[in-house]
Amino acid sequence: MKEGEAMQMGERIAILRKKKGLSQEELAAVIGVSRQSISKWESSQSVPDLDKIIQLCTYFDVSSDHLILGKESEDEKRHLNIKTIVLLVSAFNLCGLIFGCALWLEYMSYPAFVVGPLVMIISCVFYVWAMMNHKNQEDKIKAQRIFWYLNTWILLFYPFVVLTNILAFQPLIHFPFGYGFHYLYYWILYGILCFVAYSIIHHKLKKA
Repeated sequence: MKEGEAMQMGERIAILRKKKGLSQEELAAVIGVSRQSISKWESSQSVPDLDKIIQLCTYFDVSSDHLILGKESEDEKRHLNIKTIVLLVSAFNLCGLIFGCALWLEYMSYPAFVVGPLVMIISCVFYVWAMMNHKNQEDKIKAQRIFWYLNTWILLFYPFVVLTNILAFQPLIHFPFGYGFHYLYYWILYGILCFVAYSIIHHKLKKA
């Protein structure tokens, strides 16, 4: 085996071990070798025997081509790029928000009001489906963080508008767009709501 390939394999072993949240001692116990052996593999001072490579592939659920050469399996290639999907969903949510507000301001009708939330609901359903069909747990956690950091303020807007209009006994939905302290008051409340929501979500995601 070439030195470059050994170095890459050692790095991949270290990455896979860390993804599992294991120490070198814990991985050594699983594979049935000493901690020093794991350390030498990861630092490319030596390479695992064939039977240990098979054990590592089985334990980490990767192919030998991936572990030795860094090649992705066909299943891995077919996996959804969850981060890209999150960015697309976020873009659709933002478009739904802007388009829905524009339609409402143009037509002032409840069917027009429904369009924006409907677009956002459809895109969020697609996000949930993508998360359910993605196998890499670490990628899912990262994607979940990106989704909520980008979308919290978008997803809260329509519920906030509806709630404030109900509390104000408005016969027709009014968006907080315009000039004056009345509109500034809306945006301050909305900012506080988003800050509280971000704080709660950030706290929960840190535990994930």
